[in-house]
Amino acid sequence: MTQTHHHHLSSVLLGGALVAFVGAGACTPQADKKLTVVVASLPLRDGTGEGAKVLATARLGSPLKGGAPGVFGDKNHWVIRLNDGRTAYVPMDTAAEIPAFTTTAHFVAVPEAVRLKEPYARGQILERLAFGSKVDVLSNVPVSLPGFGFSVVDGRITGFVLMDQLSATAPTLETALDKTRQALLDGRFSDAAVWARAAAGLDETNAPVQGLAAAVLRAVGAPDSGNYRRRAPEQKVVMPKADPDLKPGVLAVVSVPRLPARKGPTATAKVVTWLALNTPVAVRGHDGKWARVAWKGHPNPQSLVVDPFAPPPESPPASPPPRKKASGGSKPPETELYVPAGLLGPSPVDKKTLRVTIKDALANNAYAEAVLALEQLLALDPADATAAKDLVGAAFSAGQYELAVQAALRVAGAPAVLMGLDVEELEWLQGCRGDPAQASVTVPSDEELQKGKPRSHACVRELDLEPPCAACEAGDTGTDVGMFDRDMMVFVDGERARVLALQDTVNAAVKAHGERLAAVDKHYPQRGVCHARLRNRATTSSAEGQKMVVAHVAGEEVRSAVVALPAVGGQQTLDVYFKMPATPGSRCLLVNARNADAVKKALLERFKNAESKLPPLREVTLARRACMCLGN
Repeated sequence: MTQTHHHHLSSVLLGGALVAFVGAGACTPQADKKLTVVVASLPLRDGTGEGAKVLATARLGSPLKGGAPGVFGDKNHWVIRLNDGRTAYVPMDTAAEIPAFTTTAHFVAVPEAVRLKEPYARGQILERLAFGSKVDVLSNVPVSLPGFGFSVVDGRITGFVLMDQLSATAPTLETALDKTRQALLDGRFSDAAVWARAAAGLDETNAPVQGLAAAVLRAVGAPDSGNYRRRAPEQKVVMPKADPDLKPGVLAVVSVPRLPARKGPTATAKVVTWLALNTPVAVRGHDGKWARVAWKGHPNPQSLVVDPFAPPPESPPASPPPRKKASGGSKPPETELYVPAGLLGPSPVDKKTLRVTIKDALANNAYAEAVLALEQLLALDPADATAAKDLVGAAFSAGQYELAVQAALRVAGAPAVLMGLDVEELEWLQGCRGDPAQASVTVPSDEELQKGKPRSHACVRELDLEPPCAACEAGDTGTDVGMFDRDMMVFVDGERARVLALQDTVNAAVKAHGERLAAVDKHYPQRGVCHARLRNRATTSSAEGQKMVVAHVAGEEVRSAVVALPAVGGQQTLDVYFKMPATPGSRCLLVNARNADAVKKALLERFKNAESKLPPLREVTLARRACMCLGN
């Protein structure tokens, strides 16, 4: 869409004196021309040489009146005569005669474009433009440097834009989602984060898309993932209906990769154990929603809270009595549990049948069905890389964005094997209350923090607890205000007002940050927990007492300790909560090693850029904001 803006040029005020711009160097004065400055900063000199004295400075978009050179004048300069008899000169290519602005609407086609002060890719940034933003570009005057255009706002040139960042048509949400999907499939998580953020900015009311942004940003350690998480409330899970043949007395199997078996028929009842895919259970009864089942097995510990760097007690605790070995003929005990009735099936699934189901579902775009079958297949064959990649695409197409991100991390090789256990998840919790092992993990809003009614056992994550970045100083952005007409003064004052408004915004954010910290300290006093979820993908239990090293790195300070783990049942998980300081930039590492001092030494050597060999490890960094001057 093209628009024409007629702009009115007036005289220029220099040093408090009204000046007129007229042609010089001709026998007969030529008519004044309405000119507009088309460079970032234009010195008006008393001569045509670079060493000539600067009488004033004009900014991009400033209106000027000037005359074309006369017969004997310098053909490369506009000639301007001030009312006090002085003459100023400006190069021809620095000001253009634009009787009317003709603009064409463009739209930001990249995750973030910029409005620049100068036509250079690395020039000073005046404004960051979000994906999909409308930008009016001057179409009847080209920029001297190819690839740039003049940005016009309210009939005034306000900066330069890179034309390859813009498109003639408005981009859609689907465009940003497709870019995110492809980046995840390619393992380009930084690009996925950029595009997911762009998609979330297009539709802040779309909860699944906000959840996608939160999941990707969390995967790359961005500090603002919680902002998107709060816009994406947890969706209520709709359980499938129970199989019609599910009746008391029948033998059923678990039909999902990992099923929580609880002590009672409610979603808040304590989880006794997790049952793996195809685990057999005897149905004792069900009400359509919850099934009461009997499971034969030994429930292993599901969680462990460790303070790895606490000083040793003055007197060691008494050793527990040795466990009695079960006789060869004994059978595992039978435990009564409650599970969702709709997640039980009549018979076990096998890999061959699942692969056929997946192929048919993907061919028919039945993505939800494909997702379930792919999860089942990966539970039976964790090394199936093709299935893992197919799960990324299928989950994304089904709108299960967070599952798609988890699958992409798996494809990228995120799960590292430690002591025969996969590190399925490693995350920072910024605060806890009660027992972390029994806690529910939430991302509370500021309003929820202020209400102060947390659960007895709860932890919080993805909170932005860093102080906000400082705003730019107003500085000398308007020292030459008096050099130009009132219109120019309004423009410069507007820039100053923008910076001052930024400062007000930051001051309000500082206040909110202090209130948030106080609320977290009050309700979640255990400030700092590194949570690891370890999964045993084998069908047999892991060994009791296996050891690994956990390390905490803050700046160049390293602490490390050896931790012994309990046995983890076949196809089971163990949640370990390591208490450690949670300061921005802190790193939590799990290392497949037995010597804490050796790990510490290797990490310290890395700080000195020395070569050091470390065993396989997983680490997570608590997000830290990279501050720049806001508004630049």
